[in-house]
Amino acid sequence: MEKKPKFFGKEIAADKISSSGYIKCITDEYEQYLQERNSGRLTNDKFEEWLAPLIERYKNSRQLLSPTQVIYIPVVVHVIHNGDPYGTEENITDEQVESQITVMNQDFRKMTGTPGYNSNPVGADIMVEFVLAKVDPNGNPTNGIDRVNMCQESWSTSAIDDYVKPNTIWDPNLYMNMWSVNFSSGSLLGYATFPSGQDLTV
Repeated sequence: MEKKPKFFGKEIAADKISSSGYIKCITDEYEQYLQERNSGRLTNDKFEEWLAPLIERYKNSRQLLSPTQVIYIPVVVHVIHNGDPYGTEENITDEQVESQITVMNQDFRKMTGTPGYNSNPVGADIMVEFVLAKVDPNGNPTNGIDRVNMCQESWSTSAIDDYVKPNTIWDPNLYMNMWSVNFSSGSLLGYATFPSGQDLTV
């Protein structure tokens, strides 16, 4: 019997593993892990309850805006590396980072002529764009790419939560934080959660 890979102590479902062996996403497993670590963390249902009035408030405030007005979210991408030269190994290039921001915007804006476009009637341009931050937490100019030599080649998911994030995060009230990290398991592509005031999960 083939042994299933585990992350955060959870077996990964077969449908999350691509034909090439990559694990596409472990967001569900990560959320369960956070719930177990912090009993005070909102469950998904409670999070939806908390979010509902904010959505209504957003809809009301949106009526005051032009229907074509885009909301821009400043992003910082923390590139965690092992002292490798720029553009090698885990110290990826600025262009790689920028290309992923572009793809994300194509998806969220449902841009015609890009892979982010679809003809599904429930698909929508949500009028939100992600932009690399121009100013860092100290008020200095930045390109939104924070390169951090943490003197280690790869990281376990638990070490990322316990050490990498707390030591690199920028104020989550002002920035959307993303991390580019070489996982100890070479088969994992990534994971994410909804923002929360209780954890470093922005």
